[in-house]
Amino acid sequence: MIAKWLEQHPFVERVFHPALPSHPQHHLWQRYFSGSSGLFAFLVNREWEGPLLPRFVDSLDLFGIGYSWGGYKSLVTIGSCKRREQCDYIDRTVIRLNIGVEDPEDLINDLKKGFRIFH
Repeated sequence: MIAKWLEQHPFVERVFHPALPSHPQHHLWQRYFSGSSGLFAFLVNREWEGPLLPRFVDSLDLFGIGYSWGGYKSLVTIGSCKRREQCDYIDRTVIRLNIGVEDPEDLINDLKKGFRIFH
């Protein structure tokens, strides 16, 4: 639900979640999986990268800052793609979310509040 909402947001360039039909390996996800996780990432439009991203993260109330492969608490972190092999997102800042047990509508409202800093 949150990944789909982000995919439609005007400040978001791309959502990286294999359960979404827009993902390049979605066909593999469909073949091998019957469900998905709440761990995924997204890119904001290039114009919003830079000093506003830490402010975006700091403005979130329901997302803690940290790394996780899953858990009950929603988390957020940001980082840059620094792979050695070819990557379309080299030196782009990726926002990674782990969706926990909080109500999805509450998390979406928290993200909406965070996106207000880009106005």
